[in-house]
Amino acid sequence: MRRSTLRFLFLNIGHFLDHFFVLIFATAALHLTSVWNMSYAELVPYATPGFIAFAIGAVPAGWLADKWSREGMMAIFFLGIGVCSMLAGMANTPLQLAFLLTLVGTFGDLSSCRPGHGGGATGQDWGTDRGKRHIRKHGCSLRSIDKWCSHGHRWLA
Repeated sequence: MRRSTLRFLFLNIGHFLDHFFVLIFATAALHLTSVWNMSYAELVPYATPGFIAFAIGAVPAGWLADKWSREGMMAIFFLGIGVCSMLAGMANTPLQLAFLLTLVGTFGDLSSCRPGHGGGATGQDWGTDRGKRHIRKHGCSLRSIDKWCSHGHRWLA
């Protein structure tokens, strides 16, 4: 298998896993209502820091990947999100869970910020000058937020 194909495969697996692990709490909370004797509405706020970390860390993660190594960032992503997800599964209190979900969101950033995620370049540009220029110029989540706001504004008008 060519190196570019392998990269593309890991990139897409990582993209799937980051969204999967960040959103799995919504389903797990259904079971936690009986275990921790809390309502679903009381449990949901504990996931909020993880969503915030996932959102605000994308641009710094892209910058770090440009300055250091995209392959290195992906390796840290796979290890970090895996370990933190396993630890989150063993959390005994809502505060422990909130802390670990924040780490899951933080590690989830490392896979999200790459060419093709909200920026318009293709994942095949990963590691090329075109892809790096695109990230430096536009960022990842800033471009997505801009698109979302412009579509939302037209919808509301």
